[in-house]
Amino acid sequence: MLMTAGLFLIGISGAQSFAGGNPTFGTPKPNVVTAPTHLIVSFKAGASSKLVDDITKQLGLKINADHSNKYFTRLDLSQQVLSAGMTPANFVNALKNNPAVAYAELDVQIKPDFVPNDPLFKQEWHLNNTGQSGGKVDADVDAVEAWDNLASVAETVVAVCDDGVDLDHEDLKNVLWENPGEIPNNGIDDDGNGFIDDVYGWDTAANDNDPRPEGGDTHGTHVAGIVAAEQGNGIGVSGVNPKAKIMSMRHYAGQGSWMSDLATAIDYAWANGADVITVSYAIDGFTNTLVDAIKRAETADVVYLNSAGNNAQQNPQRQALRDLATNVIFVAATTRNDTLSSFSNWGNRIEIGAPGSAILSTVVGDGYEFFDGTSMATPLAAGIASLIRGAYPSLTARQTLDLLISSSDRVTALNNFVAGGRRVNALNALEGPPRPTNMNSFNVIMGTLNSGNLASILNSDNVRAQITTESVLTRGAYAAFEVGMTSTKTIGRVRSIKVTVESGCNGSGATQYVTAYNYTTGAWETLSSTRLLSGDNTITFEVAEKKLTQFIQPNTRNMKIRCMAFTALKRKGDNPTPFTYTTDYVRVMIG
Repeated sequence: MLMTAGLFLIGISGAQSFAGGNPTFGTPKPNVVTAPTHLIVSFKAGASSKLVDDITKQLGLKINADHSNKYFTRLDLSQQVLSAGMTPANFVNALKNNPAVAYAELDVQIKPDFVPNDPLFKQEWHLNNTGQSGGKVDADVDAVEAWDNLASVAETVVAVCDDGVDLDHEDLKNVLWENPGEIPNNGIDDDGNGFIDDVYGWDTAANDNDPRPEGGDTHGTHVAGIVAAEQGNGIGVSGVNPKAKIMSMRHYAGQGSWMSDLATAIDYAWANGADVITVSYAIDGFTNTLVDAIKRAETADVVYLNSAGNNAQQNPQRQALRDLATNVIFVAATTRNDTLSSFSNWGNRIEIGAPGSAILSTVVGDGYEFFDGTSMATPLAAGIASLIRGAYPSLTARQTLDLLISSSDRVTALNNFVAGGRRVNALNALEGPPRPTNMNSFNVIMGTLNSGNLASILNSDNVRAQITTESVLTRGAYAAFEVGMTSTKTIGRVRSIKVTVESGCNGSGATQYVTAYNYTTGAWETLSSTRLLSGDNTITFEVAEKKLTQFIQPNTRNMKIRCMAFTALKRKGDNPTPFTYTTDYVRVMIG
């Protein structure tokens, strides 16, 4: 039967022609569930009902009229076909090149956007702000949307350096990091790391293997819940990263705790597998001991996040540490209305904001409470940083933080407090680092092309495009080219556009202009101008935020960039000396 079907499909291919394209079938993502017993086909308008019937019968399929409409047809696999080991994918492949078919594809199971069954989740406005308690809708980190994209996110370890974590809490006990090299309670340092029975972390304040809080301390337990409280267990709240494990590092034991204990906690964390370290403590007046520990974490490629502080001050002392190590970021706190929290510090080296007012999370004794503070904003940002590390393990600590920043939402109300007015966004972060556009065309607009083509400008390899200028009466000498490209992201997801051009000329005094076509105004706009030297000139610049999407065609996602070199007439009106404009590299990155 299948051989006959194949012959039938070949036979009709030359019998009748139909207008229209035939999209290539794409393999579903691993987390997508497809129908095991049917497929969907859209037949072209010219296909008669008899032809459709003939095709389906020859393939041993049956039209399911109850689940078809005028735009597509559902074809069910017969029991005979299923018994023969055939799947819907076999028929998709058989039909997709049929001239009578517009497209054939697997049917994908639809399900609600994931919302955890944790009963207090609706109060976690920082994860999903629906306007509850007078908040601003969507002034959140888009956690719910991000959770639909966790299939390829690996498990990561977040070290909570704090006053301890309640290891027995109902919402935390199943998300704890466990030292894989240690046998519990045998009094032996099994993994030889210098710590005996360090199963869940270490207490550097008391120097023992029990990193639980003491004396009613609950700060670290609250922090841990913000990062990774167990999701979907029908209990309490949800952390921002369901793939994170909590390494408990107790360095704070109330009055009399020392920065050196924090340094030891940091050293333990990076040496024992932490991907991210979160610290919600005042480190103004930081010591060399602390800086050196953070720099060792930097060498180990571990991300370090610290709270900006709760003194409502500008430029706190601690932010100077940002310039001493590349793996560091400070976090300010924001409200449910996307404004800076009244208590939060801010400054020119505080690079990110995160929800930190009225944050519900875990507390000691299976409890849940609302806390305020940059202490709450920091673990939320740390949880998103750990999502990035799980999704993109090849990124360095600095690249992780760069992505955390560049993928954040730009919030106007934060512009005067946080660089770029940025507030973290988990969904954006999971989309990954900025990606280059797809370069489609290279055309000379003015001048004569001596050598080179599109391939010449795709990488910096000294294989150049060279254009000799043309003279324009009463104006000067010009050479220009246009590059056509396609954005790799839809307009609604574009957060940044960065342009890099490497070029030069064999004369002197030429000016280079880089322009982009504005699809909103229908005009070319200058993005950059610079003087060209005889050697390579590499410029990189960001496109103004307000006009990001205007340079992308909404339907096709096409973009157009023009680069032009120009010298004006001489003082007496004489034509300038002709020169050659060379370009080695053009790249447009979309974030």
